[in-house]
Amino acid sequence: MPDLSPDQEVASREAIARRPGRKSRGLKAIGLLGFVCLGFMLVLAATAIAAGASDRDATVWLAVGAVIAGLLAIGLLIGSRVLLRRRAARDGDRAHQDPIQPETTAEEAERYEERFHDFPVEHAGKRERGRDDRLEEMHDERRRDNDGKA
Repeated sequence: MPDLSPDQEVASREAIARRPGRKSRGLKAIGLLGFVCLGFMLVLAATAIAAGASDRDATVWLAVGAVIAGLLAIGLLIGSRVLLRRRAARDGDRAHQDPIQPETTAEEAERYEERFHDFPVEHAGKRERGRDDRLEEMHDERRRDNDGKA
């Protein structure tokens, strides 16, 4: 990989500095609390089953507690997941969706385009190239239509 010029390195550092800060710890803590509530629900459910087997009066209250803890756990887990996805989409941060997949840098994207799509980086750009291709296709279609009518 070629070394970056000082200007490119500064631009890269500035781009990293402009990224929105990750403030996802609170949302992740909500998800963790959801898992704790899920564990508490399992404990309450097991206790309710044991209390029911021994014919205790607290069986109904333990079962109700297990249902409430389960609903709370599901709500917290779904809520944290939805909010994390919204934040990731808003920040343009794909890492929340797939933590194993590293973020692609601009240099890696350029090398990929050059290597696999025969697209030179110094080129005017994909949009211009695509526009030119579309215009050429439109002209070809018009020529074919005109040749067919004659």
